[in-house]
Amino acid sequence: MSKKKVYALLVEPNNKPKITELEEDDKAIKEIVGGEYDSIYYPDDEVAILYNKNGVKDGYTLNRVIRKTEINEQNMSYTELKSLFRKAENEGKHIVGYITFTEDSFDKEYSLESRTYVICSNNKAFQSGMGGYSIYGSSVDKTDPMARLDRCMKDEHGGADGWRIERCYTREVTPLVDMIVADNFLVCYVPNEKYTVEDIPQELVDKYFKEFEKPDNFFRKANGEIAVINENRKPRDDMER
Repeated sequence: MSKKKVYALLVEPNNKPKITELEEDDKAIKEIVGGEYDSIYYPDDEVAILYNKNGVKDGYTLNRVIRKTEINEQNMSYTELKSLFRKAENEGKHIVGYITFTEDSFDKEYSLESRTYVICSNNKAFQSGMGGYSIYGSSVDKTDPMARLDRCMKDEHGGADGWRIERCYTREVTPLVDMIVADNFLVCYVPNEKYTVEDIPQELVDKYFKEFEKPDNFFRKANGEIAVINENRKPRDDMER
């Protein structure tokens, strides 16, 4: 009986990622990654990175820096968000928050990322003694950069027909994994943590291709330590929306 074959993203040292077909079988995975493997799971995307667990120790070709972060979101009212911003500015800090506006605030359909704006506490509206009052923010998907939000929002100066707030929140990003892997690794789709690999959807192919498109550069020191030089990728915001 033939074994099930699925599509995954293969990332080889010094090469761009590519789609590969593999059997959903431990032996097949070991052949691709060069030996016993371990995994890093990204629950938001239901993606598992399968990599050679002994690759670095055994001296295989260094491949990429794998990063994973944990994002904790704290919901609050707009009044609470403004108070938090003003407190931060009074203490000489700049912090960031997010505001999602309701779908019916607009006369056409927008995605969640288009309706969610990131704003910083250093806007004039949140600083004491400023001569003006303004709030600028950019949509998460970057389709509406530096929009003058205080003129649009119902809770500010947008009037009765202004944009209505669906949600306000802050995000705290905590690094969980920052490790070097060697030899090939696979980006696999593992829905619902069933530990069965399925064909990776195109949107995840695009996302992780971008994540691992450019190889990192490494240098092995005489004492065996590894330095990462001229890194091509910035730390993850898991996973940036």
